Amino acid sequence: ASFTDISLSSQDNEGATALHFSASGGHCRILERLLRMGSKVIKDHWGGTPLHDAAENGEME
Repeated sequence: ASFTDISLSSQDNEGATALHFSASGGHCRILERLLRMGSKVIKDHWGGTPLHDAAENGEME
């Protein structure tokens, strides 16, 4: 269910998605929820994935 018309896979001007932001901040429960809701794993404009962002920020969980 969605309360907005915004896609879970919407990207900002650098290509980052909600998954990128959640991963880089170590928000595992939000990541799980986004993935269960159908969010796509998309590379940003530099080819980075949410996993890359998590690792770059020391989030290893």
